[in-house]
Amino acid sequence: MKKKIGEVLIEKNLVTQEQIDEILKEQKHSNKLIGELLVEKQILSEILLFQALAHQHRMGFVDLEVHKMNPDLIHKIPLAMAQAYSLLPLELREGLLLVAVSNPRTSIPTEEIKNLTGAEEVQTVLCLPDQIQEMIRKKY
Repeated sequence: MKKKIGEVLIEKNLVTQEQIDEILKEQKHSNKLIGELLVEKQILSEILLFQALAHQHRMGFVDLEVHKMNPDLIHKIPLAMAQAYSLLPLELREGLLLVAVSNPRTSIPTEEIKNLTGAEEVQTVLCLPDQIQEMIRKKY
């Protein structure tokens, strides 16, 4: 069974149990996720939250300010697909396509992406939503 994000954050010493308890109380009166509230209250940075989410979902995390994408791949994925799934193809190496997504629960059209890019396998990594949206605006 997957650990809750609060448990992951506590294990990584990013927050305390008391901070999680306080946020959980506040969440009862809000439609926001725990992570959103932690970032909003500046208890946790967005990048640390997304790294913890990636860990929780057993996926990698990519910071697009550091990791550069292969510009030849961007045009193999239609703009409509990139926007609809908030995804970006990053690199294709030995048949494995690395695709950045902004939501760890996003189900992407893997077979269609394989057909479009010639990849044999597709692996998703988590990325900050703003970074993906900015790259979509810049590169398409």
